[in-house]
Amino acid sequence: MYCRQKYIVAGLVCLIFAFHFSYAQKEYFQQEVNYTISVKLNDRNHTLSGVEQFEYINHSPDTLKYIYIHLWPNAYKNSNTAMAQQMLQLKNTSFYYSKPEERGYIDSLNFQIDSKPCKWAINKDTIDIGIIYLNEPLLPGKSIIISTPFFVKIPDAKFSRLGHADQAYYITQWYPKPAVYDKYGWHPMPYLHNGEFFSEFGSFDVTITVPQNYYLAATGTRIDDSSETKFIQDRINYTKQLINSNSFDKLNNDFPISATQYKTIRFLQSNVHDFAWFADKRFLVLNDEIELFESKKKVQTYLFFTPQNIKLWKDALEYINEATLFYSYYVGDYPYQVVTAVDGSSAAGGGMEYPTITLINKSDNAKMLEETIVHEVGHNWFYGILASNEREYPVMDEGMNSFYEMRYLYTKYPYLKLSTTFGLKDTNDYLGIGKLPQKKYYQWAYLLMAAHNADMPMSYPAYKYTEMNYGCIVYAKTAVVMDYLKNYFTDGKFDDGIAFYYRTFKFKHPYPADFKTLLDYFEGGHNLKLFEDLTTTNKKIDYRIAHIRHKDGSYQVKIKNKGQLNAPFVIQAIKNNQIITELWKTDISKTMRVSFPPDINPDYFRIDYNEVVPDIDKHNNTIRTKGLFRKVEPLQFNFGWRVDNPYKTQIHYLPMVGWNYNDGTLLGLSFYNLGIFPKKWEFNITPLYGLKSKEFDGSADVYRNIFPYQTPFKIIQVGTYAKKYTYQTFNDVPNVGNHFNYAKIEPYVNIIFKQKNPLNHYSQYLKLNTSIIFEDDFSTATSGLQKITQSRFLSEYLFGIKNTGVLYPFTVETKIEHTDKMVKLSAYAFGKIAVPNLKKNFFEWRIFGGSFVSGSTADKAMFAFRPSGYTNYQDYAYNNYYLGRYNTNTLLYQNQFVEKEGNMKTYTALGYSTTWMAAINLKSPAVKFPIHARLFFDAVMTDANYTMNAPVLYDAGIELVVVPNIWSVYIPLAMSKELQDNLKLNGYDKWYKSIRISLNIGHINPRFMAVQNIE
Repeated sequence: MYCRQKYIVAGLVCLIFAFHFSYAQKEYFQQEVNYTISVKLNDRNHTLSGVEQFEYINHSPDTLKYIYIHLWPNAYKNSNTAMAQQMLQLKNTSFYYSKPEERGYIDSLNFQIDSKPCKWAINKDTIDIGIIYLNEPLLPGKSIIISTPFFVKIPDAKFSRLGHADQAYYITQWYPKPAVYDKYGWHPMPYLHNGEFFSEFGSFDVTITVPQNYYLAATGTRIDDSSETKFIQDRINYTKQLINSNSFDKLNNDFPISATQYKTIRFLQSNVHDFAWFADKRFLVLNDEIELFESKKKVQTYLFFTPQNIKLWKDALEYINEATLFYSYYVGDYPYQVVTAVDGSSAAGGGMEYPTITLINKSDNAKMLEETIVHEVGHNWFYGILASNEREYPVMDEGMNSFYEMRYLYTKYPYLKLSTTFGLKDTNDYLGIGKLPQKKYYQWAYLLMAAHNADMPMSYPAYKYTEMNYGCIVYAKTAVVMDYLKNYFTDGKFDDGIAFYYRTFKFKHPYPADFKTLLDYFEGGHNLKLFEDLTTTNKKIDYRIAHIRHKDGSYQVKIKNKGQLNAPFVIQAIKNNQIITELWKTDISKTMRVSFPPDINPDYFRIDYNEVVPDIDKHNNTIRTKGLFRKVEPLQFNFGWRVDNPYKTQIHYLPMVGWNYNDGTLLGLSFYNLGIFPKKWEFNITPLYGLKSKEFDGSADVYRNIFPYQTPFKIIQVGTYAKKYTYQTFNDVPNVGNHFNYAKIEPYVNIIFKQKNPLNHYSQYLKLNTSIIFEDDFSTATSGLQKITQSRFLSEYLFGIKNTGVLYPFTVETKIEHTDKMVKLSAYAFGKIAVPNLKKNFFEWRIFGGSFVSGSTADKAMFAFRPSGYTNYQDYAYNNYYLGRYNTNTLLYQNQFVEKEGNMKTYTALGYSTTWMAAINLKSPAVKFPIHARLFFDAVMTDANYTMNAPVLYDAGIELVVVPNIWSVYIPLAMSKELQDNLKLNGYDKWYKSIRISLNIGHINPRFMAVQNIE
């Protein structure tokens, strides 16, 4: 496991095997590589100098002419490597902005074969892969000895697995390593941050030379001399004394000065496919011995941790011991002599496994540390012993292993609550989390993607997943699905199947197609279609109770299959919140009737009461036997918000306070049902009362979420948005009053299209709406001034493309607006350009262009292109919020604007156009002074009739960023002469009067924005 981000951890039984076992026996072969390595650490320059020799035994039926060799430290050499490019793809810029001295590489290579020089080369495009050309073809059954010196510059540990944090060393993927060769051919692969490894089994004889005061932990069994044995035992005794004394506050976590003398320590291990080691002068050490249940074999367990984490790690022997015993009991006996966990809290990621040893990164609490240790120790089985190709089939190690982590937690802590996972006390029901079982941790991660129609199939290779899908599907969905299979098959049958798999593929490389073996073991292959659908598609399970019928003392429940999978499910009859009977349904159709035994008297029926079926919508899984609205769950009113509860009809509320000049202080309540997961119907209704206007105002948004499967659409939202406020205030006028109101009703359709490749970070969306606007106005009648309400409509069709990449993000939108009398076209593009060596700082650019297609000058006047964005009286669609709409007498209100169209930061009455307009807007990277500030430049071109014949209007100045993307203050410092003259003409005779405020608090659909950004 790597970069474990609390997404959940899971795996899938369904992806585990490669063809029928009898066929596999015939075809299977496995190469063997036996290493002898000597390496020395230079902790001043953070380098390794070593010599490697490995025996390569060709067990294949093929004659080999070359061998691919992995040189993975070169992944850290420059920004063009596969790792560096993938990190940018995953929106991680730490390596891109790194300094040369923080990077790493491997060099000084000189490969020889049986002590003779040979030809070899490094791949031009992937410099962490090489190829060794054999002097003579390697025949089946024969072996050769390949040797080379090597030198490694160790990178900073903040990037990925290999690295150092000062003088703490995490030495992984550090030596030249042959790629796997099997019946599918060679498997050379570049090092990736997201996507793990595939290596040949063999033996390791490794000697490591370090300064004498380093504590060293590594793969395999330590061959200690007496001095090193005493060195480690003295540290164990010291660590125990510290723990017994409970005096941790004065512990020093600084690095001691390195010893001038060196020591060399030897480690041996067979039947493994990798070797890692970790060195730190500060390590505290604990060890224990356990006895396995079946074989009675003794296994040594070790912990190496830093003084700063002693409070967390002092009880961790329990975690590593119980994890080793748990996996041995449920999967198969641990075959090695030692298992070690190492504190790597200064390194990147959350945890990373290697044979017999694991690195555990920062944990926030004891429960998180235990989960991580259990998961990483478990990888000794699912990665170490069952060595699948993690890069291509991550579910086979991360997924399966995560299920066992989940099962461990259920077994040891049957009443464990989700609050503990988040570092809260079990008694703390914060936002409804405290009462939820730990199982929700895994279920929610899967549903986070699946309920938003953003999930990817479980069968993808690691490098095709977005980071969220990697955690939520590879880990979480797999755990949830395996738990479902365990319950469906029953625990005993499931465990027998896994034990059979372990015995069959121990110390081998299983492939996904091998799952047919397990299917035959379970059901004779009858459920193959179900398992294929679960793993190779993102089809959903979704059952709904339609109604019940009670006749002659028996109940019959009608169930509809609303999903795309014909998957077995369970339905229970519940009395006093206890299951009185349950039935598994296996013969699935679109509509089914389930008959229950007579003479039961349940309160309600529920599909999947214990939540073991990965049904994506549990809101429709319950029906009561009595009362009205039997399928409607009880109302739950929540102050603020609570986490989603599918068995309640949740309505959240908050008191709301607002203000604008025309309405004065606004008081009211906001009612909404937005949650973590989308509901079929969602709403956000905020009624308000204006103390100044004496008007009932506010807004409402009600919409239907549609997630169509196997269509080009990710989500379709159909809804109506409405709002009403006071838009103008004046002195009391007879028959009119002192203010005018506006109201707007906006039916809309929002569509987000599915991404062909989510890793490209492109999304496309379409927004269609018609605004029906009602405005108060004056009417001159024979009886004098009267207040009338006029209505108009405006339809808008917007198509957008967004790229959210970290270096060059951009958005392009085209829009058509029309009434019954005019048509207006416009397009704009906005983007950022990353600045080398200025992390998260960008040049910004924007281009706008638009033209009217039809309409008279009078019909187009209200909708004219504006060179200076929209001031408080130019927002013709009432899309935005202003502190003082239509207040042109007060400088503060007058100088608020929304950045639209020409987007000049200087107000001008020039350039408003009913023909066409084009603009370019530029902003420099920001500097902090004392808040973030940057330079801006704007240029606008339009019909010369509107610009006093000036071909271009321009301005430049300083932007003070108060709240990014929402609130900025613009101070113009330079502008074209026409703008200066026009400002003076309109009363802007002082420099400070031209300062403008941008407040972009427009109408936002929270769910649409959230779904758009879920990859």
